[in-house]
Amino acid sequence: NGAVWVTSAFPGGRSIRGIPALHLSLKSTESSGTVVAYLYDYDALGNAHLITHEPASWLGLATNRTFTLDLRMRATAYTIPAGHSLALVIDTQDPLYLDANSFAAGISFAGSSWLDLPVR
Repeated sequence: NGAVWVTSAFPGGRSIRGIPALHLSLKSTESSGTVVAYLYDYDALGNAHLITHEPASWLGLATNRTFTLDLRMRATAYTIPAGHSLALVIDTQDPLYLDANSFAAGISFAGSSWLDLPVR
């Protein structure tokens, strides 16, 4: 029940300083729902370390219509080591948060979405 994107490895590493912002264009079969976005440091061995995350919910929207959801993730100061990648995960459930998802709800990406990352 999630989606994953992984960048190419950063040969010289990267420094993230600030608040990552995520813009999602979604479509849902239900009027209410929740997504949780996670940003990970991902190494060549497949190990991932959480950098930041943010949940977001919507309530009372028209079903099966495209809508946008903008998330400002939690501020971070994280240095990605050389040779590591970034992984962005969008999920619909997290045991730390209550969600507004129905059991059979369908959520899909319906257009242009992006991650704005404050890097140095």
